[in-house]
Amino acid sequence: MSDDTVMVQPVRTFLEGSDLKHPESEAYPVSRSRMLELHGNGLVEHVEGERAPAAPASPEPEALPAPVIEIPAAPEPSADLAAPRRRGRPPKLR
Repeated sequence: MSDDTVMVQPVRTFLEGSDLKHPESEAYPVSRSRMLELHGNGLVEHVEGERAPAAPASPEPEALPAPVIEIPAAPEPSADLAAPRRRGRPPKLR
């Protein structure tokens, strides 16, 4: 393994190129910059002790409940809207 390559272990399932990585997968080598990117997204953990991620891991935010959006009921059609409309020119005003 070169100086720029580190071993990582997936902690969540994700697609790495054409390979599906999941927590049961074996550790695999990646570049340090790729490890930082994957670790920052919460996808992998560094498995060897010689290099730790530069950025501290932030705790996962707690899931907030989805906001409830009330949709008002449609108004009842009025008598004006229910009447058929006349075609052609409007009548002349006298």
